[in-house]
Amino acid sequence: AAVRDRCERDVKILVGGAAFDEAPEIWRKVGADAYGASLDEALAQGRRLVGL
Repeated sequence: AAVRDRCERDVKILVGGAAFDEAPEIWRKVGADAYGASLDEALAQGRRLVGL
């Protein structure tokens, strides 16, 4: 993802929302690290990404 090119840190990208709900696997194509279909799932994925 272009965001990583502009950051000096190891950035994790978590996506969600209507665009990704319509095509759940597209998050991989845009270079995200994870996708959350709901708030609870997004929180769980975020925790996993940062090692909590």
